[in-house]
Amino acid sequence: MGLLQLPLATLAGTFSGPPIIGTVAGAASGLVSGVGLVTHGALELLASGVSIAKTVAPFVLPFLL
Repeated sequence: MGLLQLPLATLAGTFSGPPIIGTVAGAASGLVSGVGLVTHGALELLASGVSIAKTVAPFVLPFLL
């Protein structure tokens, strides 16, 4: 959803506000929101990878040593 925030917010700003100011404000809002959503998702993936690694490590480490 983060990737779609920029075009969706740009369109919403264009149709709901003044033509140029609404478009620019919508694009800025969509950019900030999109970057925030993508960053949050990446951090969630990283956190879940760490927790899975902690769970699997005791079973995998004896085979690696």
